[in-house]
Amino acid sequence: WAVRFKQLLLDMKKVRDKALLSDKDEISYYHRHKFDMEYDAIIKTAYEENPLPETPAKKRGRKKKSKVLNLAGRTTLLELCSVIRSAKLVISNDTVAAHIAAMVRTKCVVICPGNFRTRFHPYQVEEDLENAKQYFPIAIRYEMDCFDCAGLCIHNVDKLKPYPCIENISVDMVMEQINKILKA
Repeated sequence: WAVRFKQLLLDMKKVRDKALLSDKDEISYYHRHKFDMEYDAIIKTAYEENPLPETPAKKRGRKKKSKVLNLAGRTTLLELCSVIRSAKLVISNDTVAAHIAAMVRTKCVVICPGNFRTRFHPYQVEEDLENAKQYFPIAIRYEMDCFDCAGLCIHNVDKLKPYPCIENISVDMVMEQINKILKA
C-alpha cells in the first residue's frame, strides 16, 4: 500500500502541474474522482494490513483516583509535610516521613529494622501527651535475638539482600496494623 500511495501522490502532482500549465485553477472532476477512489482503496488496504490496536471503551466521568500515592523522590520537604498532613494514613520505613506524620498527627505504620530499637522507636510518651499517643507511628518489627545491632548484622551474608529482621516482616503483619488503624 505504501508504494501505491507514493504513486498516487506522484500522479496527483503530475495532473495538477498539467492543469496549472493549461491555466486551470483546479483539476478535472474525472481526476478528482479517480484519485478519491484510489485513496480510499489504499487506506482500506493499509488498515487491513496494519490494524489499529483495539482499545477498550472509555468510561465516562472523572478518572477514579487511586488510594495509594507514591511520591518517593518527587517532593521537597515542605511538600512532603503537606502531603502527609492531608493523608489518611502513611506507610513508611524508618525515615523522616514517620516523624513528620507524628508531628502533623497523621496515623502512620513504620516498617522498622532492629538496628536502633531504643534510639528511634517507640516514642516515649509523657503523661501530658497521652492524648497525642494515638498519632504516634506504629512500629512493625520482627524481633530477633540480635536486636539493637547498630546495623552490624550477624545474619546478613549477602549485602544485596535485606536484613533478616526486615525480610521477615510479612505483608500480613503490615496489613493487620493498617486494618486496625483504618477501622479505629
